[in-house]
Amino acid sequence: MREPEPQIRIEQALRARRLNEAKHRKIPAFRVFGDRALRGIAATCPRNDAELVAVPGIGMNIVKKYGTQIYRLITGSS
Repeated sequence: MREPEPQIRIEQALRARRLNEAKHRKIPAFRVFGDRALRGIAATCPRNDAELVAVPGIGMNIVKKYGTQIYRLITGSS
């Protein structure tokens, strides 16, 4: 079986992390960040706050709360 493409791996890792965070905070997963933002992150692989906040659906609040985790997922999945 072929290894998933990096973008798919990143998207899967982001979905798992988002679900874990949502369960921990007892909120719906889309409240952490939406699917559009998730796909945008996986497609662009932002490496810093300016690139992350440029993703549609991502604001500074999300960058402050989850930026470090997102960057780790991206570098660990690519």
